Amino acid sequence: MDADLTPDGRLVAAADRQSTTVWDTQTGSIVAGWSVEGGWADGVRFSPEGDMLVVGAADAATVFRTGHWDEPIARLTGLDYTVRHIDFDPSGSLVAIQSSESNHVKVWNTAAWDVAYELREHDGNVTDLDFSPNGQLLVTVSEDNTARVFDAGTGDLLVVLPIPGEGERFVRFAPWDPDHLIVASEDGLVSVLTIDTDELIDVAGNKLFRDFTPAECERFGIDRCMADS
Repeated sequence: MDADLTPDGRLVAAADRQSTTVWDTQTGSIVAGWSVEGGWADGVRFSPEGDMLVVGAADAATVFRTGHWDEPIARLTGLDYTVRHIDFDPSGSLVAIQSSESNHVKVWNTAAWDVAYELREHDGNVTDLDFSPNGQLLVTVSEDNTARVFDAGTGDLLVVLPIPGEGERFVRFAPWDPDHLIVASEDGLVSVLTIDTDELIDVAGNKLFRDFTPAECERFGIDRCMADS
């Protein structure tokens, strides 16, 4: 199940596996609704401006212009299984969709609704995703016990982090600092992880029982290695 509000709070959309419904929050009246054929409706998301709504179903999603519910503007296909999570970047220029029971994430450009890139980096099912507040990064978490951070513009993998806890994971960029992730797991554990390169190098340096190799120093630009050379 999923639900989302427009930024002005005038509309709320909810998916309850068999259908998706949009209500006017001031009157409580239903303004639109769709039944789902061939799968569960597990994902629904308004764009940052509230001018579009993406409705997920079995292996595809439909995009509507807010207020024009009878005329879809795009159909996003090629997903492995039922849509689970949907997220827009802050500018509304990209939308990422994750299939349930899959390691597949697909990202579209909203200007032409063409595919920007696809991600299959995880070794297990992806369970959540989030764009950073500045729109530069996209993070995914998975049953393979890792969080993976990508360049949101290109889809290039930047960071892989082990994550603690058990079961399904959920992730958000920290609102106070886009260099930190908040990861919650099904067993009730909540962790804050850094993706700042300098912090990660310090953590690694404190845990290593050896010096960084020349290759590691060159790859990560470690200052203390350069000083020793």
